[in-house]
Parts: sequence; structure tokens; C-alpha cells
Amino acid sequence: MTDKFKINANICSCLDEAQGRMTVEISIPGAKRDAIHLQMNSRHLQLLAPRSDFDYVSSAAFCHPVDVDAAKAHYCDGLLRIEVPLKGRPEASKTVAIQ
Repeated sequence: MTDKFKINANICSCLDEAQGRMTVEISIPGAKRDAIHLQMNSRHLQLLAPRSDFDYVSSAAFCHPVDVDAAKAHYCDGLLRIEVPLKGRPEASKTVAIQ
């Protein structure tokens, strides 16, 4: 038996400083909810979502620590959406001029 191809899942994360939370969306169309394996700690996530023809695999580091014990994940129509509160307040951001 040969190993299946591994494909990187598309990940989009958004830090909502006003609400004190991070939202992470991962596109994994065709994956079955029961087969998705998601691991998180306060600094990163790892994902394995097998399909019959290939496996989605991804990892991502967070820009700010999160409270993984309060994370909520929902999967619908190929999109895994994770909402998780931040641990503490984020450092103030500054706009950087692009030349």
C-alpha cells in the first residue's frame, strides 16, 4: 500500500482585539467530520483531515496565546471554523508604511 498525497489546507486567522478572541478558518472540503484530527495548544494548531484520495495536513502558529480550553470548533460545508479567546491583552499594533 502506498502513502496518500498530503495537501496543505488553506488557513485564515483573524485576531479580534476588541472582542478578545481569534477566529481560525480552515478549508478542508470533502473531509468527514468524524475523521478530522485537530490538536491545539496556546501557541499553535495541527490538523490532519483524511479523505479517500489524499490527506489535508497543516500547522499554524498563533500571533498571540489563546485559551485552548475554551476553544469551540464547528465544521460545515468543508469549512472548519475555530473560535478561541485570547489569553491576556494583545500588544498594541502599529501601522507600518509600505514604500
